Amino acid sequence: MAIIAIILPFVGFSLVGLILGIIAKSKSKKAGYKNTLALAAIIISSIVIVISIIIAILATIYFVDLATSLQACADGAQTVTINGEVIACNTINY
Repeated sequence: MAIIAIILPFVGFSLVGLILGIIAKSKSKKAGYKNTLALAAIIISSIVIVISIIIAILATIYFVDLATSLQACADGAQTVTINGEVIACNTINY
């Protein structure tokens, strides 16, 4: 179970990997064994979840800024600034 929990974050199922890692760690603890793979799965899954949240926040900020700039063009502005670059509204296809 710990091996599957390590693999899952790398294929996009980090939450499932975290849950399986916790279950594997719990079961091995009850059986009296030390399960380093389960601990590694918990750590890897946690890191991937945090990175995914940060990327989602940054993407949201970027797209909100882009939508605001495009709305300014739709409202009649001649130019907008997107990521520090001044762009003429007549060159944007929206």
